[in-house]
Amino acid sequence: MVLQKDLNQCMLFNPGYGEQALRVMKDDFIEEKILKQYIRNIERLVRTSPEYKNWLTFVHGVLGMNYMCYQSGETTITCNIHLHHHPLTLYDYVVICIENSNHFDTFQIAEEVMALHFTNSVGFIPLCSTVHEKYHNQALNIPIELVEGDWCTFVEENKSRIPEYMINTIEVMSSVNLDNVSDTWFMRQKNYVDVNVKTVVDNLEVIAKSRANVKESWMEESVDYLL
Repeated sequence: MVLQKDLNQCMLFNPGYGEQALRVMKDDFIEEKILKQYIRNIERLVRTSPEYKNWLTFVHGVLGMNYMCYQSGETTITCNIHLHHHPLTLYDYVVICIENSNHFDTFQIAEEVMALHFTNSVGFIPLCSTVHEKYHNQALNIPIELVEGDWCTFVEENKSRIPEYMINTIEVMSSVNLDNVSDTWFMRQKNYVDVNVKTVVDNLEVIAKSRANVKESWMEESVDYLL
């Protein structure tokens, strides 16, 4: 078997049926509903991948005793702890990668999204399942100074590549802090530091290698939380 190096040239062809390319163009999505479904599929692919589990494991290992719900102080002994993406969602990161790629496939975009995780360019905060649900039910605000990861530098250096509506949302979420939230937060400072990589990724196509082994007992994050 000869491995195809140029994925742009991979295409099925039948004289009576036509052509079907591996990679697609953004303009190929005629209906917004189909595009959203495509984005959700990539999002789910990322969440269920071994690479994503490796990222979860690495963050867990770095935080150690501080791997707990930043709002309630609960640990994995009493409940499931999710890593909630904030202020950009995982869905947003998929959109950004698609918007900056004219010709792409599902696996390429998923790989780019994972590269952002492995270069510490995503914002996240540990929340127990109940607190996570409260946030998605708009019953909780997250103080921006507790959001881990170097998301701020990533956004600042890639503003021209991020949709304007996301920038506006980030500005609104960044106005929420420990001084103006009504809920009490157990954690009062950041605890995650990734010293092994550069703080920002300018190239969204960087491919990152995993740096941690999967420990199944830590991989309890529900894929039902798609935001």
